[in-house]
Order: sequence, then C-alpha cells, then structure tokens
Amino acid sequence: MKKLFYAYLFIFININFTINNTAQLCITPTFVGYIILLLALRELESESEEFPRLRPFAMGMAVYTGICWLLDLFGVGNTSTGGTVIILILSLISTVISLYILHCVIEGISDMEYNYGVDLGGDKLRSVFKVMVVAEIVAFVLLIIPALSVVAMLVGVVATIVLLVRLHAASKGYEDLEWKKWQDRQN
Repeated sequence: MKKLFYAYLFIFININFTINNTAQLCITPTFVGYIILLLALRELESESEEFPRLRPFAMGMAVYTGICWLLDLFGVGNTSTGGTVIILILSLISTVISLYILHCVIEGISDMEYNYGVDLGGDKLRSVFKVMVVAEIVAFVLLIIPALSVVAMLVGVVATIVLLVRLHAASKGYEDLEWKKWQDRQN
C-alpha cells in the first residue's frame, strides 16, 4: 500500500529543469509513478477486484507518459513546435484516464475497508477526489480565461496535496492492519 503513495507522489509532483528553452528534464518522471503503481497493483490484487482491472490502464499511462518524457527531454514535445490542439486533446484524454485510475484505486481502498472492517480513510479520499475532478474540469473549461483557470489549478494543487496526505494515512492504516494480521497468525 505504501507503493500507492509513492506512485502518486511521482505522478502528481513534477520537478522540471528547462534546457535552452527547448528541452525539459523532469527529475520526477510520471512514468516512474505508473511503474510503481503497477507494482502496487500487483501486490494488492488479492485485496480488491479493482486493482487487477487497472493494470492495463496503468501500463498504457506508463508507456504514454514515458514517451512524453522522452519527447520533452529532446525538445520535441514543446508546444511552440506546433500541434497545440493535438497536445491539448492528448492531455485531456490522459487526465481522464489518470482520474479513472485514481477513482478505482480509491474504490479498492474502500473495498479493503469493508473486507477488514477498518477505517483507511476511503470516504475522505473520495471527497478529495471529487474536489480534484471539479478543479480539473473547471481548469480545462476556463483555459480561455487564464486568470480564472489559475484559481482552479491552485484549488487542484491543494486537493492534490491533501490527497497525498490521505494516501499516506491510508498506507499507514494498512501497515497497522498487516501487522495485526501477522500477529494473529503467530498466535
């Protein structure tokens, strides 16, 4: 479960360096987050039916974001080189898929809560997720009014930070559950 937290840390946090205003090096690549997510899904596949179902989506996003990382690294993905509409459409599609994956991860955590009778913060994760979705939609719709779009993006950033904190808390709760299950096996 801790891998879910680390996966989303890489997926949500981007630290970039720009080289000669053309190439961009991201030292926290999103594709690494999706690879870690794939590992987490494999570990948790017996905990909820949501997790194995997500593997093709996470694999697709790992490949897509890996290609985007390479294009940015070589300066090919720069929007000033043209194709802005295509980049916007691909960005929208990847955002929808990413949100779908996150939604299913949260549902998987809720399944684990139900199966074990513990609180892993599924309801809180679900509430933060709803704020993130609304912020993403508003940010895309308001791209024509940049000042308002920035406000929606800031709300999205705060929601992302809260979501990461909630995921960390859920992973701690799951560790406690694993410890309890181990102790029960020993007795």
